[in-house]
Amino acid sequence: MPINNTNKTRIHSYGCSYTAGAELFDHLVDPKADLIKRKRGVMYWLNNHVHAQTTARIEHIRQLELNSAWPAIVAQHYQVDFLNMAKGGSALAMSLLAFEQDLIANPNLVNDTLFVFGITNSSRIVKFNSMQAQTLMLAMPEFWRDPRLDHYTALVLWDETALTWQHLQLLQRLLAVADRAGAAVLIFDMMGQAGCPLWHQHKDIAPYMITTFDHVWNQIQSDPRVCFAQNLHGQQPRSYHGGRHPTISMHQSFSQYVIDCIDSGLR
Repeated sequence: MPINNTNKTRIHSYGCSYTAGAELFDHLVDPKADLIKRKRGVMYWLNNHVHAQTTARIEHIRQLELNSAWPAIVAQHYQVDFLNMAKGGSALAMSLLAFEQDLIANPNLVNDTLFVFGITNSSRIVKFNSMQAQTLMLAMPEFWRDPRLDHYTALVLWDETALTWQHLQLLQRLLAVADRAGAAVLIFDMMGQAGCPLWHQHKDIAPYMITTFDHVWNQIQSDPRVCFAQNLHGQQPRSYHGGRHPTISMHQSFSQYVIDCIDSGLR
């Protein structure tokens, strides 16, 4: 049965742990999973409970989560096939790469597939493969425009500006790739920060950069495929597992918003 009177008969989803349904089935590892995580921390839970499971058991639970998260609920509503490609910790860059690779491997996917993305914010992009980041700018403070900035502040501001710009460019590229491929895509906000530009909070970012960010952001938000009126993090009732991932009731509530967006018309 096609989706909403279109020729789309399957859904592919991309995103982070919020789209992958993280923690939905941790109770199968231990019925007291949430209590353990709240009292002892997530790392304790992973090291002493999850990693003690067999690889097959871990994969079984992961598949249960993928098949129960909001994209799966949406697919079940339309009675269509789906494939949840979301992975915990994924940034937008990783989702976009997976999307492009899927289109290259099977160009015919665009004929019958609706691609949905659950995005986070720019902070998810990892720029360094080490906790001790080294940049050319840190080694050459004499070239800083403002000598009042210490090393830490300079790095924070540089990263905030660079990461924000990269995030906006990735969103534009995602829409452009979809246009070129003729793919039907919808982009959703997971954590409630996509619709609230954070660069205005940084007083030291140059005004012309803020103006540039706003200009690009307005273009992105005006695209009907960008659905930021609601986010998964803000669904009611706001109930989270021990590691701060949404419960199934929040996934179910958010799925209705996704369905409403789809029913309003696919481009």
